[in-house]
Amino acid sequence: MIRLTVLVLLVVSVAFSQDMQLVTKVIDGDTVELESGERVRLLGIDTPETVDSSRPVEWYGREASRYVEDLLTGQEIRLEYDCIAGRYGDKGRLLAYIYLPDGDEELFINLLLVEGGYAFAYNYDSYPLRDEMEELFLAAEREAILSRKGLWQYPELINSEIAYKTEEQLYGIFDDSGFWLNSNGTRHNDSCDYFEETTNGRHCGQYEGKACGYCGG
Repeated sequence: MIRLTVLVLLVVSVAFSQDMQLVTKVIDGDTVELESGERVRLLGIDTPETVDSSRPVEWYGREASRYVEDLLTGQEIRLEYDCIAGRYGDKGRLLAYIYLPDGDEELFINLLLVEGGYAFAYNYDSYPLRDEMEELFLAAEREAILSRKGLWQYPELINSEIAYKTEEQLYGIFDDSGFWLNSNGTRHNDSCDYFEETTNGRHCGQYEGKACGYCGG
């Protein structure tokens, strides 16, 4: 019984282990380098590639990198390691959640990137996230898609292989949205007589097109 208690305490301590580190370089949108020289891969997300010489720079990759550079270069951050992923390496890098002090609060950088449409929610097969963290990232991604933020402004430019999602998953998320975009670019909500009634229309995010003058979009 005592040994079991110790084991539980060890698992909990790994889940919430903390360490302050200085970011000296941003490699790309989901990888930073610390003052120690060690590289940290942001856990739970994936941004479009910018530095892989075997492939061209991907849609919204540069924007994601610049966003992280502006946020983290020269800043002290707090690292948190998931109780499952912990410090297991991905290509020799740490996998971690990154928090940036902001007054009396902290910015959760991994989540911020997904919310802003700079990154995809991504769960490693080898290092699965805790259920609550996976749900958090997926919910943020859904909102970014529906709001057409960041790379979701033009989802047709996304390589579905890079997004780790099928084309049906990328576009099908709009099927149950409460907004309809008609062929002239006017957005109607589900209370409007034109909702799902216009020629060549489709479901859309809540910020696409221009709002209908009658229902307000």
